[in-house]
Amino acid sequence: MEFSFSILNDKGGGIIKKVIYTILALSLSFAAVYFITYSFIPAYIEGGNDEKNEAAEQLNESTHDELDHLPQKEAEDIEKSNEVVKKAHQTMNELTGHGAIAKYRDENNWSGSTDEMRNEVERVSGFLEKNQVDSESIEKDLTNFVDLLDHAIEDKNKTALRYAHRVIHDLDIAYNGYQNSNIFGVSHYNEEEREVRMERLEELLAESGE
Repeated sequence: MEFSFSILNDKGGGIIKKVIYTILALSLSFAAVYFITYSFIPAYIEGGNDEKNEAAEQLNESTHDELDHLPQKEAEDIEKSNEVVKKAHQTMNELTGHGAIAKYRDENNWSGSTDEMRNEVERVSGFLEKNQVDSESIEKDLTNFVDLLDHAIEDKNKTALRYAHRVIHDLDIAYNGYQNSNIFGVSHYNEEEREVRMERLEELLAESGE
């Protein structure tokens, strides 16, 4: 009996030791994870944000440097249109960006968005009516945006909607320093790119009767 009891004690002590070692190992692991998470990761993220902010500042500076070299009237037109372009692009991103344009394959999905689209048509049209825009390229691009978006609304044309977004997207990059490397080349500000990719846009405008 005494022999059996001593064996049981030995086994029980071994199990307890294993449990204690396991708890200590887990505690050390959690402490290490906590230390890494709250010591290094925030600094890394902050550094990444600093780089992004610096890149954005450089892009905005380069955009304004380009304006300094333009004829005064054209530079003034760009400055005047900055906000209207930025707002229109924000709206189009919300309505069609990140794959959302796919929903417009179903005509039943247009009704929830057409009011916002019409608001942009009226806002950009109103800007062109109230402001004398001497730059032919800016006037053409904003007019194309209005005509394409109006065509999309009236005929539930998803392709016209896509191209309206592309026009205003390109303008936001060109004149506001919007951060995106994808340029569609459907705006008049970049003649070389435009010559290659403008045919479909012209076809859509012809369809709308503009």
